[in-house]
Amino acid sequence: MKLLKSIFTTLAVASVATAMVSCSDNDNEYDSTILLPFTSDKIEFNTTTGAWDNCYVESAENSLNYVDFHFSHSANEAWQSWYGFCPTVSKDNADHSDNWIANQWGSIAGGGVFPNIPYMLCFWDSFGEMDPTDIPDNPSLCIKFNKGTYTGFYPRNISITNSAYGYYALKNGTPYNRAFEDGDRFSLIIVGMMNGAVTGQVEFDLADGRNILKEWKNCDLSSLGKVDQLYFRMTSTDSGDWGINNPTYFCMDNFQFSFTE
Repeated sequence: MKLLKSIFTTLAVASVATAMVSCSDNDNEYDSTILLPFTSDKIEFNTTTGAWDNCYVESAENSLNYVDFHFSHSANEAWQSWYGFCPTVSKDNADHSDNWIANQWGSIAGGGVFPNIPYMLCFWDSFGEMDPTDIPDNPSLCIKFNKGTYTGFYPRNISITNSAYGYYALKNGTPYNRAFEDGDRFSLIIVGMMNGAVTGQVEFDLADGRNILKEWKNCDLSSLGKVDQLYFRMTSTDSGDWGINNPTYFCMDNFQFSFTE
């Protein structure tokens, strides 16, 4: 069996780090792919919502670090708003159309790819980053690699699904967006960057007409090559002068990469 190595934080059980395997004809062949779980002893979760306790705390804006990866996050306590990545363990995928702001924290799949392991709720600033030709210096939604022994990494795969809020908004509509119909499309675009230059991009559909993603689906990132940053943005056929009308959320898990090509 190929061994799929895993990086965990200091509190992770060491034996788990060698437990994830993928099939191979050669029992002695080791896979260089690394799985990055979103597990950290520095992250505490709200017992009611299942989301990161500091999601709205401005002083926690630069604290989302997992080994050598920094995940963007910004917050405004006065407005109770945020953008970027928010770790969550929520299994809530119910329709909370009466109060989505208080119940925005779950995936439509009812949790992460791995049971009882945190995953990421992701929220992109559609209005602040409307220009598709421009990548801001401090994007609302990006993963930056902290260079050390390695100058970059090779992204392999991530798993993606809609948030519960995003799914029901696309399916039923809200006061701010219409329900999706045939011909509509809502997509995630993942841009690879190395030393400030774009290496490529991958487009992934969150909704195609009435076909709205509601389970975890793999997204192959290998075409991006070697990168030191992944930038995420979104496009939607339901857009206006203020950006995308439907909620610009998605969920991410199962982040796999390697340091060798």
